[in-house]
Amino acid sequence: MQLIGSGTTITAAFSQKVKDTIRIRQQQLVAIDTTAKPAEISWRWFIGEVIAIDGEDVTVRRLDLPDGSTELVSNRDHVSVNTGDFVYYNHGDGWGIVSQVTGGRPSDPAGLATKYLPGVISALTS
Repeated sequence: MQLIGSGTTITAAFSQKVKDTIRIRQQQLVAIDTTAKPAEISWRWFIGEVIAIDGEDVTVRRLDLPDGSTELVSNRDHVSVNTGDFVYYNHGDGWGIVSQVTGGRPSDPAGLATKYLPGVISALTS
C-alpha cells in the first residue's frame, strides 16, 4: 500500500472486521490503521467513472468490474463531479461519493479523512 500523505509504501494485513469479507483491487482507496502492528486495512472505497448525473443520484462505472457494469450511487454530500470524472465511493445506506480522484489520489485527502473516517471508525466499532 502507498500512503497518501508521504508516498511511502508499506505492507498491511486485513483487519479482523474485513478479513475474508472484502477484496482489495488495484486503484481502490483503503483506510489503514497504522497504529496496529502490523498495519491493518480497515476499510475500502471503490473507484469508478461518473457516467450520468441525476440530482443526487450518480451512475458510476466501477473500474474493477467488466465494462458495462454500473451502479447508482448517492451524492448526498454534493461532491463536485461531472460526467467523465473519476471518483471514490461506497455503496449502501448512508454512503456515496466521498471524493473526486486526481492523479490516482483523493482530490482532498485531509477533507476526506476529516469527514469520512469518523464514520468508518463508528462502523467498525459497532
